Amino acid sequence: MPRQAARPRVPRINLEIVRRAFRNLPGKGESDYYILEKNDGPCLRVRRTVVQIGVRYKSRFHICAHLRPDMTLEEVEEAREEARRLLRRLDEEESVPGLARGRSMTLRQLYQEYMADFLENRGAARSPLTFVSYESLWRLHILPVLGDLRLCEITSEVVRQFKRQLPERVLKERPNAKARGRGVTNRSLQQLNTALEFAYRMEWITRNPASARLVPRFEEYPADEFLDDKGYAAVGQVLRDFEDRLLRGQPSPFSLATLYALRVAIYTGVRHRSELLWTRLAWCQLECDIPRIGIPRAKGNRAKGGGRWIFLGPDAVRLLRAIPRPVGSEQFTVPADSPGDLSSGSMGHGRSCSEPRACRR
Repeated sequence: MPRQAARPRVPRINLEIVRRAFRNLPGKGESDYYILEKNDGPCLRVRRTVVQIGVRYKSRFHICAHLRPDMTLEEVEEAREEARRLLRRLDEEESVPGLARGRSMTLRQLYQEYMADFLENRGAARSPLTFVSYESLWRLHILPVLGDLRLCEITSEVVRQFKRQLPERVLKERPNAKARGRGVTNRSLQQLNTALEFAYRMEWITRNPASARLVPRFEEYPADEFLDDKGYAAVGQVLRDFEDRLLRGQPSPFSLATLYALRVAIYTGVRHRSELLWTRLAWCQLECDIPRIGIPRAKGNRAKGGGRWIFLGPDAVRLLRAIPRPVGSEQFTVPADSPGDLSSGSMGHGRSCSEPRACRR
């Protein structure tokens, strides 16, 4: 007569219980049976040729691992702990249904969801350059390292390792990176934190492992971003040399408009792209008692949609008036080399800044 399925309960599944299960495998015609832990913990399913550890949840057995008769005590304990973790995950998914989707989602997929939500809800209040900078951080730094990991695999330790390794990778690609790559690393961590915070709000994860409370950011020192007296002297010497070449009819890496724009940026401290190179001449009030540039929309004033004034000294006014503006580019403060286009002088900014370093060496 076939043996009825039994469900004996034991205080705890251990090495002796596993060995006992292998000694009592069901014979031909006998049913599988379970050995349950008290208090609804992990359990063993004993079959004719195998013993499995897992959990019974909602009338279904979820396999965690196949056991062996020669397992060590440590291996059995690890299998039991993995079964307990599986039970916790099932409980969490029951109370928070979104977790099931989060456990199968990779960071690359989360990035697509996050950016779609960002564009839909906050895109109107951001400039195109903001999206370009965000996309660059993901494409160059975050996704190549973490993109294929599932969200449940991204722990605070994984994020800490990412933080430690990224500055070295940045410096390898850009030896002159600001703050030795710490700034790029902090911006990347901020993006990772924001995306995972979005996943937390969507109930795809139970905690944010990239939070600054768990993974502190690098300290950044403003002094690292400024030139000293020797640096400014070197920049001035480079600009004078290039301007002198143009006056003598010799080739120069930059146009006169770009060189004058660089001087205005130094004199006023403007953000050289959004507050100078991409501005229109109509925004420049050069003839009034207090010469200034009116920026309709300034970074940092997104909520109010406000702009700011860039006040100009006599030398900045003289340079802006002297910038040559070919036919077709009269409307731009700093025209590009091709008539009708916005200035491409931002490329010159990066190149000229490398000249003072050469002078200092």
